[in-house]
Amino acid sequence: RGSALQVYMYAMAALGLLVSVAMISALTIAAFSTTLIVGGGSEAVVSLATILVVGLAVWLFFERRAAATEEVPGRASWPRRLYSLGMGVVFGLGAAGALIATVFILLRRILGSGAEGSVLEPGAILVFSGLACWYLLSRYARERDATAPEDVVAPFDVTIICSHPGMIAAKFPDEARLRVVYRE
Repeated sequence: RGSALQVYMYAMAALGLLVSVAMISALTIAAFSTTLIVGGGSEAVVSLATILVVGLAVWLFFERRAAATEEVPGRASWPRRLYSLGMGVVFGLGAAGALIATVFILLRRILGSGAEGSVLEPGAILVFSGLACWYLLSRYARERDATAPEDVVAPFDVTIICSHPGMIAAKFPDEARLRVVYRE
């Protein structure tokens, strides 16, 4: 039951983060573009800002709540790792697509084959998706390094049957209980 609840909370946090990144990108585009504001879009700007605040609140609420229900403090559960890595990859792919679109528009302008398209939209998506990707993947890497698996070797018995055990006996770890039987 705890894992199912965590999966739900991280899914809601992912949805809140996705909405937040989309709305901050749209709000940035609206702030630097004159078409939305000149066209009487002040209601649209207020709507974007309201949805941004709601998305941030949903993201923060569910992410903190899910992190508080971790079974082992200081160790990330599989839903948290899936959320961090999965959403990091999703935002990374979005940022990569926006980078390709930005480079394509810039190359078309440089080569003079058409000045259509604005760098503003893919640039805003690139910046905010890239920031979200960096945040999630860096957190995933920190948590992975903090919870690196330790090699636990249980004690075991080894019997060496030889005339000269020499170097072979030194190759076993300290957990091994060696018994050497000499044969001539």
